[in-house]
Amino acid sequence: MGFSPTQAREALTATNGDVNRAAELLLSQESMSTPMGQQQQYIGSTSPARTVDEEDEVLRRVMEESARISKGKSNGTARDRPSKGATAASIRSGQAAANRAQKSSSHMPSGVKVKTTSKTRRTATTGTVSPSSNVQLKPSNTTILSIQHPDVKVPTQMKDKTKEEQVLRCTKRLSTHTLAVDTLIRSLHAIRNNPSDSKYRKIDKSNPGYKRALHDVPGAHDLLLAVNFRPISSEKNELIMHVADVDYALLYLATSALEKVKDSAEYRDAKRLRQFDEEVRRIQTGRDISGQEENEEAVKRAAFIAKCPTEPLQGAGALLQLSIGNDIKLQRRFDGDDTLQDVIHWIAGGCGSIIPEKLSSREWCLVDLNRYPIVPIAVEANKDRTLQYIGCWPSGRLAVRPSSDEWRQEQIVTGEEKMGSSRGLGAAPSSALRER
Repeated sequence: MGFSPTQAREALTATNGDVNRAAELLLSQESMSTPMGQQQQYIGSTSPARTVDEEDEVLRRVMEESARISKGKSNGTARDRPSKGATAASIRSGQAAANRAQKSSSHMPSGVKVKTTSKTRRTATTGTVSPSSNVQLKPSNTTILSIQHPDVKVPTQMKDKTKEEQVLRCTKRLSTHTLAVDTLIRSLHAIRNNPSDSKYRKIDKSNPGYKRALHDVPGAHDLLLAVNFRPISSEKNELIMHVADVDYALLYLATSALEKVKDSAEYRDAKRLRQFDEEVRRIQTGRDISGQEENEEAVKRAAFIAKCPTEPLQGAGALLQLSIGNDIKLQRRFDGDDTLQDVIHWIAGGCGSIIPEKLSSREWCLVDLNRYPIVPIAVEANKDRTLQYIGCWPSGRLAVRPSSDEWRQEQIVTGEEKMGSSRGLGAAPSSALRER
């Protein structure tokens, strides 16, 4: 059309927004480099402010009318006559809105993409702004992360990984949850051996067995989904594997990975702790693993209690705290010259008469939680030592735990003499407490 947006705005300002006269003024002047201040006698009252969409529409109409008039004159016709309705105020508001949008976009960091719609596209050749502008200048979180930390890559989500990667990752997370590992191995083996039996391909998550073994266990639910279990519906708390979804390769991969987890040190330690907790609960109920009757157990416990020294008054002596497994927490006070044997009698009378035998045979061990690293105490070698000597003065935190293979086999640990330091005045070093 030959005229810039700036020339069109000046013409509209000079003609008080009259589109017809502005178009004629553009065409009648040979150059628009001279300001239109000479035409200010036409400027009168302005109309109320309009929206940005209306202002952009008026500016577009001015450019189109100028183009039509120029085309009509070149063809010797006047059939395309411009319409009226634009005002100088609306043109000035439209120009200000366009400048604001351009200024905002110029301050955006490099690499940020501005989302636009069909109403907000700008033409580079004419510089015009399309009507109904709705520029969204706020970048996404992913875009901001890529700008501020270009070398950081967001990890791939579990659902976007391959089935093999999902299975291997989930099985590694289960290494310390021995009951879940054992349950999943049995379930997946049953599906492989009986693929047509629907009872093995359906899991009720509200079942007590599922809640005890798999509920809230990290990786358990994801592993079931990885081997093609699917939720039945949002209302039913159930998972199902359809016959068409039985993948023998995935089932074999999952069971093989779980079997490999059973060979890990984490699984063995967790298995030992789980068996220890189960045995402690059996002892607490009054029946040990040998089937000892409850009345006989009560008599033996009373005999051990009778051997315990009198507890010091409140505020005197050393407070000794004891934990056995996850459920048993005991505490009482002892004098500093009381011996470890007195503590063993107290443990047997309060928790189970079989505990001293397990500590002596090193099936279980007694550890001092106030020392680091934690080392077992040789009960037989130190049973006549005072609490001050073993480091339980002016306080002590003891725990009964399942023994490691090294402790059970009475093997010497490398660097034993450097393990931990003595606690309190007159306390022996950790290495002395391990001696037979």
